[in-house]
Amino acid sequence: MGATFIAEDRTTRGNWPGVYGADGGVVPASATSPGISAPSYLSGWSISSGEVDWIQDNNSASATALVRPGGPDGYLVSWTSPTNPLAFEFEVSRACRLALYQYDDGPVRVQTTDIIDTATSTTLDSRTISSFTDGCWLVWDLSAGSYRVEISRTAGSTTNASGLFFSPSSASYGETGTGGAGVGGAAGVSASTSPPATGGVALGGVSTVSASFAASATGGVALGGSSTTTTSLVARVSGGIAAGGRALVQAVLRWFSRGGVGVGGSAVVAYSPANDPRTIRQAVLKRLRDSTGLLAVLDQFAPATPVIAARNRISSAAIPQTSSLPAVTATIVSVVPGRNLRGSDGSARATVRINCWARSQAAVDQTTEAVRQRWDGFSGLIGQVVFLGAWVESMDDLNEDPTFAQDLPVYRVMITLSCVVRVSIPAELEA
Repeated sequence: MGATFIAEDRTTRGNWPGVYGADGGVVPASATSPGISAPSYLSGWSISSGEVDWIQDNNSASATALVRPGGPDGYLVSWTSPTNPLAFEFEVSRACRLALYQYDDGPVRVQTTDIIDTATSTTLDSRTISSFTDGCWLVWDLSAGSYRVEISRTAGSTTNASGLFFSPSSASYGETGTGGAGVGGAAGVSASTSPPATGGVALGGVSTVSASFAASATGGVALGGSSTTTTSLVARVSGGIAAGGRALVQAVLRWFSRGGVGVGGSAVVAYSPANDPRTIRQAVLKRLRDSTGLLAVLDQFAPATPVIAARNRISSAAIPQTSSLPAVTATIVSVVPGRNLRGSDGSARATVRINCWARSQAAVDQTTEAVRQRWDGFSGLIGQVVFLGAWVESMDDLNEDPTFAQDLPVYRVMITLSCVVRVSIPAELEA
């Protein structure tokens, strides 16, 4: 029996689907509709006495919150123990990958996690983390056996953890290269290869079933991999060459290159997760709702009552009522398909109008600036939609004076965006 430490991940935060928990997981019972359950090979689950569930927010738009697959928000709920330590015991009947999620809701915590063989009381691995207010994943590969995951603190008033997620032990291969090369590996089942490289070369791997490849490189070359079933290939590069791969069934291929060359692959059937944006409107709304800066401004100027979550103040076209201000609405004005001599080339030029509404000049100014910073000069992937470029064309004041004496003034700024997007695989690449 053994435990091999794989990674300390501070970038995934609460967005775990597709990264961890392919087999299932366990989260605090107080998390409503978490969208995950324990894997079939997990048994003997128990938590140390004295544990209580701490519910910070069961409907949170924070990037730290564990997301609900396909849902609009997530949950900030933790197991918490005022005593020391917080421990979980369980048995796995086969080898697997364990990902433990922790976030610090303050005061400042320093926590040490020990992986212990319960049969021999031997500590197999130990990791200490601090400064994890944005969330931190600790990841191990476990062989079949009985384990105790014990978390103790050296700073902070309580010990906490938010979830244990389980995947196949072959689920991820990746080597990071800085100033060199990042090379992915190969797996037979449920494989994900994500090799990043800075100033070098990033290569995806090869898998036969349920594979995801994401190769990124800065100042070098990014190459996707290949697969036969249910594949997503993403190749991204700045200042070099990005090459997608080939998939035979249910594939999403995305290629993006800044300052260089972008090459796509081919697929028979296009597919992406159900919660991936598939239209320009969905992509625009997702990028706005994922903006922590914009959400903070909307919360800052929101009235005490009624309580409306910041994410719910961002919508498509609906004119907000006074009680819901400040608010942001987005409308797709026009979409003009790109064409070549063979017909559509899969790209489009879209005009998007984003209206910022508020009850004060300061509120509308700050909301407008948060939206501008989010979109002006943006390029990248949002779900199935590739933004090759987006920029602000104009910002117009459209303040509305009160109609009646009892009405309040409404301050409004309309931002017009021009976007060049790709929402499908070009027909000439499907031959």
